Amino acid sequence: MRPEGASGEGLDVAADVSIFASRLNEGRAVRQEFGTGRGGYLYLIAGAIDANGTAMAAGDAAYVTGAGSLELAAVDVSELLIVDTPV
Repeated sequence: MRPEGASGEGLDVAADVSIFASRLNEGRAVRQEFGTGRGGYLYLIAGAIDANGTAMAAGDAAYVTGAGSLELAAVDVSELLIVDTPV
């Protein structure tokens, strides 16, 4: 999902929010950058990850309170959602 009129692929939503879904194999990593005035949520649906040095297991969630980088490394095969929204 992406804000209406934003570039790239995804479903248009009439709000300034983006939702990213990812499936990571063990040992893989991704990074999500949150811009100024942005934050969001991380939902770990399945598996286990390291999120900026904090261990997370299936069912865990985190609130991203501001701009910066969210570094995610899969400890096990993992499925997650990241929501990017204004704070």
